[in-house]
Amino acid sequence: MLLLIKYSCKKIKILLVILLLPYPIHMWHFQKNLRVLFFCLTDRFILLNCIFAFLHLLTINAMASQWTAHYIHRPEKSFDLPSFLGMFSSPRRQIINLNGRWEARKKGEGNWKEVLVPGAYDFEAEIEFKHSFQLDSSLLGQTFTLIAFGINDRCTIYINDKYLGGHVGGHTSFSIDLESQHLNFEAINEIRILIDNSLHPRNSLPLKFRPRIAHTYGGIFRDVFIMSLPPISIEHLQVRSSLSTNFKNPQIFVNAVLKNKIKQNIITKKT
Repeated sequence: MLLLIKYSCKKIKILLVILLLPYPIHMWHFQKNLRVLFFCLTDRFILLNCIFAFLHLLTINAMASQWTAHYIHRPEKSFDLPSFLGMFSSPRRQIINLNGRWEARKKGEGNWKEVLVPGAYDFEAEIEFKHSFQLDSSLLGQTFTLIAFGINDRCTIYINDKYLGGHVGGHTSFSIDLESQHLNFEAINEIRILIDNSLHPRNSLPLKFRPRIAHTYGGIFRDVFIMSLPPISIEHLQVRSSLSTNFKNPQIFVNAVLKNKIKQNIITKKT
């Protein structure tokens, strides 16, 4: 409707400009009346544009106040992590799935509302998400990494009220190491993620400006999980081979750099 009015207004202005081209002197009074009509019509259309813009703002505010009605989540049966992550599981390497039921609230609200993650909301706002999880005591002595496949657009993450880190950009996955001293193995842990998808002049794109491709909706819209890892890992690995001219006595040289994340030391082994 608004586009149609703007288009009609443009056509009327073009028509009036044509009519107001120089005429003989005896047409002066006719030109004067047309000028008055032109300014009256212009003011009317400006007023209509303002009314439609005001109604649009009211609609946006109504959406933001009832934001859970504009929150869309993945089907619950898909909350299990992708099967390819199974290759990482072992007796010394486990995955703690954080998909499922979370609580969330819009900035300025006091009450928490239950939502399902992964999911997204289709308006600009700052939303705080929180989730509780437990760690088995058998994981004591392991190191932990939080991995998120997609959080849009800017996020800040806390574990048990301790600042963990942040990330910008929803279409790239990221990981953040967790400090073991900030985790509870005999009590409930809580993760909080503050998400902001409001328009930023340097770091973001308008919410729905891109036709036929993904919009910049806000939320934890891809899988999120914690991976427990052994404290000692391979930091760098180099392999070289050597053959004699007669292809006898082949040799393989392996240069491995091992890192102990708990003791914070690096061991280099050559074989």
